[in-house]
Amino acid sequence: MGLFKHLNLEYPIGKIIAQVTITDCIYVDEEFAQKLYKKDPIVYRGLISKDDWDGYGFKLENVKEVSPIEVNGKLSLWDYEYENSKKN
Repeated sequence: MGLFKHLNLEYPIGKIIAQVTITDCIYVDEEFAQKLYKKDPIVYRGLISKDDWDGYGFKLENVKEVSPIEVNGKLSLWDYEYENSKKN
């Protein structure tokens, strides 16, 4: 995550760190990708640099930090039953 190094964020790797509600799934075509890039070229430059990128973005709400949970394997989005969604 060297791209975000300038933000001085400390985050654990290989762990669940938040609970969110996905409220929308948005198809990102070339036109929308360009709008994102104009809004924040640092964050979205990886998206724009891929000539054949085709995919979706998710609108997240109710983001809550949780005590890190160790996970193995390829990380993605999934349901996870978490008893305590408050940070310890």
